[in-house]
Amino acid sequence: IDELHRRMRADKVMDFGAQMSAAARLAVAAPQVGAQLRQRYRVVLLDEYQDTGHAQRIALSSLFGGGVDDDLALTAVGDPIQSIYGWRGASATNLPRFATDFPHADGRPAPTLELRTSWRNPPEALHLANAVSAQARKRSVSVRELLPRPDAEPGIVRAALLNDVVEERDWVADQVAARYRGTPTPPTAAVLVRRNADAAPMAEALTARGIPVEVVGLAGLLAIPEVADVVAMLRLAVDPTGGAAAMRVLTGPRWRLGARDIAALWQRAVELDVPAPGQLGTLERIVARAAPDADTACLADAISDPGPAELYSPAGYARIAALGRELSGLRAHLSHPLPDLIAEVRRVLGVDVEARSARPVPAGWGGTEHLDAFGDVVADFAARSDGAPAGLLAYLDAAAVVENGLAPAEVTVSTDRVQILTVHAAKGLEWEVVAVPHLSGRVFPSTAMARTWLSDAGDLPPLLRGDRAVSARSARPDAPVNEHGVPVLDTSDVNDRKTLSDKIADHKDMLAQRRGDEERRLLYVALTRSEHTLLLSGHHWGPTEAKPRGPSEFLLELKAIIEASGAAGQPCGVIDHWAPDPADG
Repeated sequence: IDELHRRMRADKVMDFGAQMSAAARLAVAAPQVGAQLRQRYRVVLLDEYQDTGHAQRIALSSLFGGGVDDDLALTAVGDPIQSIYGWRGASATNLPRFATDFPHADGRPAPTLELRTSWRNPPEALHLANAVSAQARKRSVSVRELLPRPDAEPGIVRAALLNDVVEERDWVADQVAARYRGTPTPPTAAVLVRRNADAAPMAEALTARGIPVEVVGLAGLLAIPEVADVVAMLRLAVDPTGGAAAMRVLTGPRWRLGARDIAALWQRAVELDVPAPGQLGTLERIVARAAPDADTACLADAISDPGPAELYSPAGYARIAALGRELSGLRAHLSHPLPDLIAEVRRVLGVDVEARSARPVPAGWGGTEHLDAFGDVVADFAARSDGAPAGLLAYLDAAAVVENGLAPAEVTVSTDRVQILTVHAAKGLEWEVVAVPHLSGRVFPSTAMARTWLSDAGDLPPLLRGDRAVSARSARPDAPVNEHGVPVLDTSDVNDRKTLSDKIADHKDMLAQRRGDEERRLLYVALTRSEHTLLLSGHHWGPTEAKPRGPSEFLLELKAIIEASGAAGQPCGVIDHWAPDPADG
């Protein structure tokens, strides 16, 4: 960690964490900064306080806390059951610490008020959300469950378990489409997915039913077929070594090259990479091959120089030659502004026409929403960069990985289309119709982040974290108690290998439970986005797995809650369909 900080200082770079850390250190070391801010701002509202991290807590409490100004009007609002950003440093334990971080001048803790009325959710959705979050609530900051508003209208909850993921998408799309077309004014609607990868297939299912769709967030947007085609063509024009992009272009619906022509094209690429006679063992050739930017056989070279026509099928050769001419034309535009370059790629590919033609006639004029959204992303990137095409491609690569699960900079509820976005990105928003699909094993709750600090150097050890758990027994007399922080591996009483192994196993179980509770809070956020209709679903079989996923523990709990409410005479939902378990083998 020290070496990382040294390198960042040497390179004069900062990430978000470094910015927050620097702000906290400045606030602590220079009290006059806080005095100036308190003089300037007499009313301070700290919203979504459960999403603040340790450095932010230190900075804010040093600037505005400590009981130095009782006339300052300061309020923090937060819900620990909506704390879903622990994986990026947020800590819900900052909420109970607020009362002592921002005390009165005489040392009395700040008063705490509960806002228990939900003005958004129907009673049925709220009953489900309260029930599934009960376990996480017991292990977290003490907070009582929400109550519906006195005049809350009844809502609709439907749940289903389908045989496979395709059937599930169809069920969700049919349910959403029926409600979208069921009223003169379409309701606001959203499909909340756990993973960005599930956004594009769901968008296709809705589009096939003539429902206008918007995929929110760049990582999900890049998976939309027409956007992926534009990116692949741009990459092929910019980076000749982009083999995956070349294969997408060559085998896609536009050029449709067969295996024989692809093999011949690759053989041609290998031939072009072979040195001329007499140069195979020269010093210059050896040095060139060892260089980091050494040329290698690539399909892009063969597309531009395919060789004799008899190596290919007649149609294949004609298509390769036409693609080569298109690439030459696009490369002549690489010095143009990025928005103009992307517009030229769209024109050459004809993707706008294809996207519009794929839309049913009753759906009206449209279909290019995702391409237009991608154009906005490119224009925004061009405005804050040097406008290099290679830089844009690097940015898109980073977004596809790093942005996964992160909320876009700004998300607003749309009234003229169904929005598809991750649950993380949906926080703070609400729709009349909300679908939460893929409540299946290994998907929701997710098992993708099962690594811990014991095996992953990228995970900070609990002893180095400011939000680590501190029990009353282990705390110093002047140190605050934090029972709900990140669990610490205590080896103070370890005397043999067996005890150490047991301690590590118990510690891993506590970390796993903590991850599970965050997934449960994420489900709570998803369920409480609904203003009227809530659709819940899962599936047995994924698209590729050899073993069935089956319903997740969350979907099974939701089913049990719905059935129990019906048996008690106060139904909170309906099980629309429940596919039987697949046969063994």
